[in-house]
Amino acid sequence: MRRVHGPFALAVTETAVDPGELWRLGALFVQPAPWVRHQDHFYRCFIAEVDGHLPAPMVARLRGRVGAVLGLDLADPVRVTAQRMEAGDGSDRHTDRPRAGYEAARLVVQLDRDVGGHFRAFDGPRVWVDRAPQPNGGVALALSDRSAHDVTVCTATRRTVVFHFWERDNPPAASRVVDDLLGSMSFAELPRALDPVMTAAEALHDDAHTHRAGSVASLLHGWGSDPDALLAAYRAAISGAAATSDTDALARWLVTLFVDGFDRVGLAALPNSARVQWRRLLDAAEHPVASSGKVPPRRP
Repeated sequence: MRRVHGPFALAVTETAVDPGELWRLGALFVQPAPWVRHQDHFYRCFIAEVDGHLPAPMVARLRGRVGAVLGLDLADPVRVTAQRMEAGDGSDRHTDRPRAGYEAARLVVQLDRDVGGHFRAFDGPRVWVDRAPQPNGGVALALSDRSAHDVTVCTATRRTVVFHFWERDNPPAASRVVDDLLGSMSFAELPRALDPVMTAAEALHDDAHTHRAGSVASLLHGWGSDPDALLAAYRAAISGAAATSDTDALARWLVTLFVDGFDRVGLAALPNSARVQWRRLLDAAEHPVASSGKVPPRRP
């Protein structure tokens, strides 16, 4: 598996799995499976979830290869889908930026020879990678707002097996964490001392900007920050100044995660204590009984 230099992390291979394992992937299409037809405006395909049908060591090995070549810290779970496109199927150009709890990367393993259905990646308007189907060929890509790709129209059946990988710091539980913290947030609970500052900010900035700053203050309020700290954090967030504390930095990153999606660069830039707090929040969501670490409490 080798990286291809371009606008986002992508790798290609002619031997996605060991040759002796290729039959296992083909068998996924002959055994009974719960096929679901996807007829979205940008993706036309039959898909079946086939988790558990492949040996765990094989899946773990692929996760390790993809993580190493794409430079991602991948961890369980790994989901597997069998995908079948028929003549006339394909996908329009699109990207897949990871949201909170969303997969970070995919490995697409092809089973058929060229029947149309080319995987194409784009660098602006230019086709950057064009991969025709071939048995055991594969494409691995990191999902981001830059990962523009499509699948050209098929002329006959095109079978692929797709491995879906999650990043360690954005597991499925991340969506539950941010929904619990930010999904039903109300600024009405904030101290009244913030009212004149927030009103003045609303006269100068659009709603999206003031809502982000207010969400940061609301998170900090739920975590027990005093009014002076809330006021300082709100003013810093509005002006674009640096975070006022490690907890403020974590709150800003959580708001970005909730609104825009997973930002691994922003996470890497967090102070170490903030990253530890994020991991503890995830542990509490993934193991609510076993977790006992002191973490910032959820808002009441």
